Amino acid sequence: MAKRSDYERSYQRVGKDDDDYVEEPQVLTSEIPLRLLKDVKLNYTGKVTGRLYKFSGAGSIVYVDKRDADIMISKGSNRSCCGSSATPYFELV
Repeated sequence: MAKRSDYERSYQRVGKDDDDYVEEPQVLTSEIPLRLLKDVKLNYTGKVTGRLYKFSGAGSIVYVDKRDADIMISKGSNRSCCGSSATPYFELV
């Protein structure tokens, strides 16, 4: 078998013939750890990626795509009128 070029190495073989290649997906985003601050079990679907993140109570840490984490950190609970501050659900670890 001939040595593959660098170009060919960026592809993954999917068929029986050496000519059957498909481009491998490249992940360019990073994941960051978030800690749940509420004492609840929480399944959260990322607004950007659509990924499901499962938290198992206060203090649980899950690695979250940074694009979803930015939105999750900005969310708070107990929002009410009259300018009271929101209590956050998540914090960066």
